[in-house]
Amino acid sequence: MLNSEILDLIIVGAGPAGLGAAYAAKKQGLSYRVLEAGKIVNTVYEFPYNKTLFSTPDELEIEKGSFLCHDKHPTREETIAYYINFAREYQLEIETYNRVIDIIRQGDHFEIHSEKGIHLCRYVIVCIGVNAIPRRLGVPGEDLPKVSYRFWKADPYRHKKILVVGGGDSALETALSLWQVEADISLSYRRARLIRPQKINLIPFSEKVEAGLIKVFFETLVKEIRPYSVILQRKKGGEEELINDFIFLMLGTEPALDFIARIGIEIKDRYPLYTEETFETQIKGLYLGGHITKQRFIKNALTHGPRIIANLAMR
Repeated sequence: MLNSEILDLIIVGAGPAGLGAAYAAKKQGLSYRVLEAGKIVNTVYEFPYNKTLFSTPDELEIEKGSFLCHDKHPTREETIAYYINFAREYQLEIETYNRVIDIIRQGDHFEIHSEKGIHLCRYVIVCIGVNAIPRRLGVPGEDLPKVSYRFWKADPYRHKKILVVGGGDSALETALSLWQVEADISLSYRRARLIRPQKINLIPFSEKVEAGLIKVFFETLVKEIRPYSVILQRKKGGEEELINDFIFLMLGTEPALDFIARIGIEIKDRYPLYTEETFETQIKGLYLGGHITKQRFIKNALTHGPRIIANLAMR
């Protein structure tokens, strides 16, 4: 169904960046709509239950002083509640569960094709985030039911033999959470030491390793995943078979670059191209915001929308 009204702006994605852009558009009196494929702040929903964020409330809030929480760092649940309540309080125009399929430039406006219809607008901001596609190993057995790319909560894995693969914060957080339910934890990492994690995770993880409570296999790669074991290939030669119940591949995610390429945005070195001062792509009037850009933190992503909207308002 075609909506014949030509809006000033369509925002693709209702993550923090998209919500920040919507709030800025509303304050400027622009007509706009946010189209979201899933839930509001869907990326935050992907975090483990009760995860404590690294950011402080003031780094996550859209309006200064609007995010109040009990501790210095909010939990996943507090963060989700904040953004949902903010969108409701300020009556932001959001359509959830309405995936954008294509964006087509037609003269002086855009056609936004979504699962529920076609919208017309003068400008577009794409804020789709980067947590779309889990990175895969490409090894035999990776599609077995025992393999997971997300970690939600530890209770179902009590007393199980778990292998965590990866060397970032998500891998260490997963291992530490599983240790708390007395799981038998091993971690495989391709490098010789851990250099990426924050101290808040690295220190307790290292303490557990030194105490023999978590086993680490540095400079190893997963060669094969079997129903009741996993084969690790040592970089210096040799293999090791671990008896295993479940595997968490905490290898990060890839953005949905197929969508970015399909709508005509150029891609270089796994990043879409845009002008860093304005966030405009080579398609006039089409902007990028949030984690799809090279800026990864929510506090930075929240500044993109207001900067773009200020530029549009001057036009």
